[in-house]
Amino acid sequence: MHLDRRHAEDRDYMDREFREVRALLKLSYAQLHERVEDLDHRVSRIEHHLGLSE
Repeated sequence: MHLDRRHAEDRDYMDREFREVRALLKLSYAQLHERVEDLDHRVSRIEHHLGLSE
């Protein structure tokens, strides 16, 4: 019985940690995606200004 409880506690801990890591990864990905989009827009404006865009 003690091992079953310990296993359940360990599983709960790992589940919480996994959810936290996943949330941090999603946030990091969203921030990186936003930065790439901003840079793409800046490059497009610069290319347009220089007459390099089609």
